Amino acid sequence: DPEQMFDASFQLTFLAVAFLGAFAMPLIRATSGPLARGLQDLGDRDRDIHCAPRIAQFRIEMRQLAETVSRVAHFPARTGTLAVAVSGRLLLFFYEITVISAVIQAGLALPMVVYFHRVGLSGLSANAFVVPLMGLAVPLGFVAVFTGWVWVAKIAGVLLWLSQKVVYWHAAIEPGWRIPTPPVWLGVAFSAALIAAAMARGRWWRTGTGLAVAVFLALLLWHPFPPDVRPGELEMTAIDVGQGDSIFVNFPDGKRMLVDGGGIPAFGQQTRSQLDIGEDVVAPYLWGRGIRSLDVVVLSHAHEDHIGGLPALVDDFHPKELWTGATPDSPTWQTLCAKAAANGVKIVPMHFPRRFAFGGAGIEVLAPPPDYVPKDNPGNNDSLVLRVGYGRNGFLLSGDAERPIEREMLAEDEIRPTDVLKVAHHGSRTSSTEAFLSAVKPVFAVISVGFENSYGHPNADVIDRLRQHRAVVYRTDQDGLITVRSDGHRLHVDTPIR
Repeated sequence: DPEQMFDASFQLTFLAVAFLGAFAMPLIRATSGPLARGLQDLGDRDRDIHCAPRIAQFRIEMRQLAETVSRVAHFPARTGTLAVAVSGRLLLFFYEITVISAVIQAGLALPMVVYFHRVGLSGLSANAFVVPLMGLAVPLGFVAVFTGWVWVAKIAGVLLWLSQKVVYWHAAIEPGWRIPTPPVWLGVAFSAALIAAAMARGRWWRTGTGLAVAVFLALLLWHPFPPDVRPGELEMTAIDVGQGDSIFVNFPDGKRMLVDGGGIPAFGQQTRSQLDIGEDVVAPYLWGRGIRSLDVVVLSHAHEDHIGGLPALVDDFHPKELWTGATPDSPTWQTLCAKAAANGVKIVPMHFPRRFAFGGAGIEVLAPPPDYVPKDNPGNNDSLVLRVGYGRNGFLLSGDAERPIEREMLAEDEIRPTDVLKVAHHGSRTSSTEAFLSAVKPVFAVISVGFENSYGHPNADVIDRLRQHRAVVYRTDQDGLITVRSDGHRLHVDTPIR
């Protein structure tokens, strides 16, 4: 299947084998390989004359060590020699496993960052234990299968259990850093340096190419490059998270805000999806733009398609503050609060009326009202509604606010013409009333909605009303990622499809 060439696991597997052949095996042959051969038949002195001078000297020193061990521990001479040979071979084994792990980790750093935004370090020590354990567990497992011997199966099970414990322990101490996608030039330069190092002959060429690999690897891990944002502009990007909301806002002075994190609701006894929209969709998009941190994360309300991805995003981007509207208790809200506490994130409840400057723009809190009391379970009208203004342009982020909240905002005379409307509740008929749209007068209407979703969003009547108000409608299910930028005077819209 030729398409397998574009599969991450295929690429990582074959690259790992290539790096073993190009780097690990030559390094082992030049360092530990001769020493391992020197430990063979250590008691046979006649072998010394057939060895290279350095290895012959090593054999003599090991025999002297064996004599010392035998004398101190009162071992027979053969026992002391065997103990030194076995101990030496074990040390060389751990050295070789570490070398192999280090070569693979360094060689696969680029695809690991591009695909997963991670470079692991725990394999350097974990493999030294897991490889021999699994090397025993696999043949014992086959013996148990073909013979039916339960006691052999139990031994294999213990080895698997030990391997799992080693992996879990190393995973727990693995640093939690994430690495944004590197610039194209760095990926090309790092790949070229690896190829040059594999082909280098001669001490100086190997030293030079090795230094080049080290420098580019350091740049890859450090990532001292600025994020892909435009200074002096206000940007609102609706990330395509399917049936849900996640809005990235970059402010003119460089502050960054994320409103909601998407999520996949699970109803009744339905099994919760293993796909984390925050970790698997939103975070890779932000890392792909070189963004490592956020100043603010905003939770519009605690429905799963808005809050579900936020716990992972708080862990990944360590915002300073978490802004919320009216938020009743729920399991996901408790998880998000725990993540916020663990990362030192300040939770800031907000409600109307509140106005303040932020990031070179102005923010108005339009909902929820100060006397709003949420129900026991999260609801759409809990939504935190924000208006962001920059120069002559405004952006209205309406969450999932429905008709009662729209009427309340209209009664308080909060709504005024706003250029960009993030349409509430994915274009449902429960929102975007005629009176509300007449007050907003949007130039652009952005709807975050899932492709062929089961809710029938967006509602056809809502689309008709938006068009009757001469709003240009953009939908994530049809247009993909939607970005609207303002320099304070003009608006510019980008989509990958239109």
